[in-house]
Amino acid sequence: MKRLLIIGFTLSFLFAEHKHWSSRSAYVLPEKRIEIGLFQPLRMGVSGRKEWAIHPVYFFVMPNVSLKKSLPAKYGFAVASRHSIIYPTPLLNILARKGTGGLISSEFTFPAMGLFNNEILLTRKLKAFNITMKAGFVIGISPEPLAKESTLDLPIVYHRLAPLYNGWGLRTGIDLGGRLANRIQFLADLDLHITPKQMDLFAIEHKGMLIWEKSERLRISLGYKLVYGKYPFGTAIHLLPYLPMLETWAPFVDMEWAWDR
Repeated sequence: MKRLLIIGFTLSFLFAEHKHWSSRSAYVLPEKRIEIGLFQPLRMGVSGRKEWAIHPVYFFVMPNVSLKKSLPAKYGFAVASRHSIIYPTPLLNILARKGTGGLISSEFTFPAMGLFNNEILLTRKLKAFNITMKAGFVIGISPEPLAKESTLDLPIVYHRLAPLYNGWGLRTGIDLGGRLANRIQFLADLDLHITPKQMDLFAIEHKGMLIWEKSERLRISLGYKLVYGKYPFGTAIHLLPYLPMLETWAPFVDMEWAWDR
């Protein structure tokens, strides 16, 4: 069960000059366009300057919503801000149990709490490539201190939930994408997560993807995620996703669809 959860969280977070398929850039979707993937959020363009998104896979156990707003361009860069709210309490309480599905000790009960993410994205087109720089902060709000022993010590998950235990966190990163052939694109990124109150708790994440764009309505992605970070149990490196059935790593595959309202 623990390994399956690693796969689920990993695939959900692996993914976020036309604006289609632009979840990881400062571009927003055109008005009325909707995009969704097997493991990616449902995104909807509004008024040409705003984009709403939710992760439907986890919405009923971890309610979430995100808004990306286009801002005036600066020095040749497209600029946008992205703001999201995540309510992880229901999911954490589901995982705090004995037996099957229990990844956290049943002695812990989580109060109503939230994660508030805010970041700035800058995107610039350089010949055949797009480069996106991003920086932001996360505020974790809890009505009472959480026990350090109640952390969910999984790659990707642990450092995104860390602000609930430490109050806030920082994130910065850079993405590089471009077209290799007529319908083949690539994406590579490097992200850094820092917990200022505990500087030794960090994560460096790298993702690589190849993307076949059949049309503006369908594309298929193939890739991997590499995570190096510090956890309560020590430093570790993970190549994701991991397939527990085969006890080995395999590349992830995702499909995305789009349509107009």
